[in-house]
Amino acid sequence: MPVRRAAGFLFGPGRRPRFAWECSWLALEAGFGKIHDLKRRKIHSPGKKNPPATPGGKVLVREFSARYAGGIPPWQIDRAQPEVLRLIRQGKFQGPVLDLGCGAGDNAIALASCGFRVVAIDPVPEALRRAREKASQLSLDPPPEFRTGNALSLAKSGLRVATVLDSAVFHIFSDGDQERYAREVGSVLVSGGRLHLLSFSERETRQPGPRRLTLQQISRPFQPGWVREEAVRCRFEDLVRDDGAHAWQITFRKL
Repeated sequence: MPVRRAAGFLFGPGRRPRFAWECSWLALEAGFGKIHDLKRRKIHSPGKKNPPATPGGKVLVREFSARYAGGIPPWQIDRAQPEVLRLIRQGKFQGPVLDLGCGAGDNAIALASCGFRVVAIDPVPEALRRAREKASQLSLDPPPEFRTGNALSLAKSGLRVATVLDSAVFHIFSDGDQERYAREVGSVLVSGGRLHLLSFSERETRQPGPRRLTLQQISRPFQPGWVREEAVRCRFEDLVRDDGAHAWQITFRKL
């Protein structure tokens, strides 16, 4: 997509980018996703049914490390998720931002392209290597800070952020770990800060993929102490479904 056409699509008819970061974001969205030819990729998408939830800790790291070792995991689309771009366009992010389970870094890079200070964490070294390699090819000021980290171990990180982004992490956890997740996210989020959460929904019946969750299941760990501000049915783009996976985008505000 030419940059001029992309400007009309992202910012509205007749409107041009006003800031340098908008220009860099347009370039990213128009061309960065084409760095890798999907037809030449080795996509790791096991045929067996995924477990209902992924245990935390070392088992989680081993499982996801194996996905990356197998090639390109299904969630690595090498561009930001459309719902993340929508939230950016609508002004729903405030910095600093914490990106949980950042993977190959595309959402973090999109946010940094918009001028946000971003700390992005992932427990898988290979995911962080890919993210840092991508970011190093761009002139981002400031660039995302990619760290080894786990969404279930945030309290000791020393971070204090205004926005947390979770693009398809919450749904891998068991009920008990989801409750722990809510506590850990709350420990780093300032009062009035927001969590933007993207999760597979109960409408997605195709395999492979993680646990499917209803709006009620996702909301349960965030009571009390949180307010649900938005719940939107959407699609999560991946490499195994042409139309993306049925998903929820939910925003919670910490009281």
